[in-house]
Amino acid sequence: MNAAERRAVVVAVLLLVLGWGARALPGSVCDGCGDLTLVQATPSSPAESIAELSSRQSTWDSTSKASPVHKSRTKAKTQKSSGPVHVNRASAKELEGIKGVGPVLAKKILTERERIGKFSGPADLDRVPGIGKKKLDNLLPFLIFD
Repeated sequence: MNAAERRAVVVAVLLLVLGWGARALPGSVCDGCGDLTLVQATPSSPAESIAELSSRQSTWDSTSKASPVHKSRTKAKTQKSSGPVHVNRASAKELEGIKGVGPVLAKKILTERERIGKFSGPADLDRVPGIGKKKLDNLLPFLIFD
């Protein structure tokens, strides 16, 4: 192995160690994500079998009180709609599935639908408070008026 190859290997190992170290720091984004189980899974003796390692890892996983930080710090997101939504039949949750529509705007759309009846087209939806021309242009591909 020549000097350049040795340097590349040293840099790779150094980056690997730094990555593991950064994940092990308290308060890091992936604190408790599970990669730290590699430390827990090191065999106590060369004779320890793979089955013993896997059972020890699963025991550690089930008894661990650490939960991933990134899961607890993020808000639960509503699943975005994959197809168009019938604006005259949609519930608030279905409307919230449209990109750009949150709970407040969905409630405003439902309130306006109750007030004026069915939306016959985009012009009716334009009367909803909080929906301007730009917002309406963004919403139209996801809405069906029936």
